Amino acid sequence: MQYFFRKNSTEKDKYINKSYIFKISSTTQINHETLTKISSIIDAKLLNHIFEPGFNYVAVFYRSGANSPWSSKTKDILDSCIDFSTYEIERFSLFKIDKKYKKKILPDYDPMIEILISSKSMINKYFDQNKKINKNNFKYIPIKQLSLANKKMGLAMSNPEILYLEKIYKSLKRNPTDVELMMFSQINSEHCRHKIFNSTFHIDNKKMNKTLFQMIKHTNTNNNKDIVSAYSDNSSIIKGKTLNELTINNKRKYQIKKSPENYIIKAETHNHPTAISPYAGAATGSGGEIRDEGATGRGSTPKVGFCGYTLSNLNIPNHSKIWEKNSFKYPTRIKNSFEIIIEAPIGAARYNNEFGRPNIFGYFRTYEQKRIDQSKDSIYGYHKPIMIAGGIGYINNKYTHKNKLKDGDVIAILGGPSFRIGIGGGAASSMQSGTSDIDLDYASVQRDNAEIERRCQEVINACTYKQNNPIVSIHDIGAGGLCNAVPEIVNDSKMGARVYLDDVDVAESNMSSLEIWCNESQERYVLIISKENLDEYKNICMRENCPTYIIGNVTSKKHLIVSHQNDTPIDLPMKFLLGKPPIVPIEIKKSKNIKHNNNFSYPSIKESIKHVLQLPCVSDKGFLITIGDRSVTGLVSRDQLIGPEQVPVSNIAITKSDINSNYGQVLTVG
Repeated sequence: MQYFFRKNSTEKDKYINKSYIFKISSTTQINHETLTKISSIIDAKLLNHIFEPGFNYVAVFYRSGANSPWSSKTKDILDSCIDFSTYEIERFSLFKIDKKYKKKILPDYDPMIEILISSKSMINKYFDQNKKINKNNFKYIPIKQLSLANKKMGLAMSNPEILYLEKIYKSLKRNPTDVELMMFSQINSEHCRHKIFNSTFHIDNKKMNKTLFQMIKHTNTNNNKDIVSAYSDNSSIIKGKTLNELTINNKRKYQIKKSPENYIIKAETHNHPTAISPYAGAATGSGGEIRDEGATGRGSTPKVGFCGYTLSNLNIPNHSKIWEKNSFKYPTRIKNSFEIIIEAPIGAARYNNEFGRPNIFGYFRTYEQKRIDQSKDSIYGYHKPIMIAGGIGYINNKYTHKNKLKDGDVIAILGGPSFRIGIGGGAASSMQSGTSDIDLDYASVQRDNAEIERRCQEVINACTYKQNNPIVSIHDIGAGGLCNAVPEIVNDSKMGARVYLDDVDVAESNMSSLEIWCNESQERYVLIISKENLDEYKNICMRENCPTYIIGNVTSKKHLIVSHQNDTPIDLPMKFLLGKPPIVPIEIKKSKNIKHNNNFSYPSIKESIKHVLQLPCVSDKGFLITIGDRSVTGLVSRDQLIGPEQVPVSNIAITKSDINSNYGQVLTVG
């Protein structure tokens, strides 16, 4: 059964009428009283039919077809208000066009997360489509076709990695499955394994003594007396002090107790998704960073966040600057810098606020240049943007390190269901923007749902408040989805795993083994729970109204076996999966010095000052600062809005680390 509701848009046009249509699908009939309640809650009118004669129609749907972030949140609200839960609700935009209007209508939409259907018959067909049962959940790839599969599937593997895989499967005397190939590519992607930073590199054929990562870690090697953990967990941990912590005891009463707390610090980038879909990319970038903080040690608490953006020239329409002349074009599906800086900060700020952790500082830079010799190979800029998400939190001293896993420990997923989205996102980040197939870029889309992540964090908090924390180990689920997080968490203890994909909660029917195992659905964590604490953990999740499900168990045999519908798409020794795949060395040539006569003509001092003040790195950033609410949590002592009438004049942000403190303990320059 399908029911439709309409809410008219405020956008008015003589020939075009836009409305929002809410579609409810149910296997059983919904009575009139329930439909009336739904109509009142969503503030939309129940329809007998959505089409009228004498008009053409165009519709814009959420790309996955169902279960958008809006849908998930709306259903949560409806479920708490009505006594009927066996239904799905989705929203789409419908454009009713007078047939007298002869021009073709193509509404603005984001092809990364939306699809456009441009006729009444196609819209009806979309409603009535019945997906065929997928009998083949996975397929075998002949060893000889690994190079072809690498390209078609967007795996971004190097030739040495392909040869490495060929050798492995010849030793196993079988062909790889498509699920195993996708898993290998995600686990060993640039995003997850930092191949560039861990590779040996040569400058003018001279090998350097340290890799880039070894150079970064060198400071920790020389001076680490206050560092509890670095480069080994989801966030770094720095020694704190004993403070007054507000917690909830076993009787669910608030109490203040002295507690030794440490600081956690995290920063990461989310460049590729932000280049393709700025709003969703920046939102899920902030969400992923928050999960990294929460999944540090055996559970910790995010506190305040920051964001940064580095872009090429903005080229604001009708407002170009003198240094932006001759800027360079973008690949068609990559957003330009102006679109990114309009959409991305809103996505990040909204996610932080909706989660309940304020984003209190950041930075913004632009740079684009062509070398003076006009060489075609000497163009510098950030068409693929840098989107940095980071933050500071705290962790109890007794939970700073994960416990070792035991045979039979339970593998639990905390958070929302799996969607047919974000397939291959880890590998996509290993490619240069614009070089991958456009459909693969769209397939790497992610969705954000800060509400579910907030519930997950409340479960983690509740576990850490207990004398006996039920969490043995925890990892967030990001790039690669389950295929990266599950092997990684068991490999930390040199163990294996037995996983059942039939037990994974899926939001879309008929997902293949690859789609279930490798999708990057956000707001999920993988937890290892000991059997004796499983009931206690489930009770916490039930109390916090947070989804959780059990997908398998830890095994002492160092082997990964994943089954799905009485078949086995993955059966691999852990040493092959998380071993030492070859990393291609990097060859660098020093830039040649270019001599030129100093015969430039400079503008006047007045004009030069004007130009400098208009540079994004110098000019007013109020549009970035004022989009977020820093009063969330009540633990921000000072932010940028300290001028008269809250004018943003400060570049300092201070947070409290002690509920009785008059002064902040964390000082950060924005």
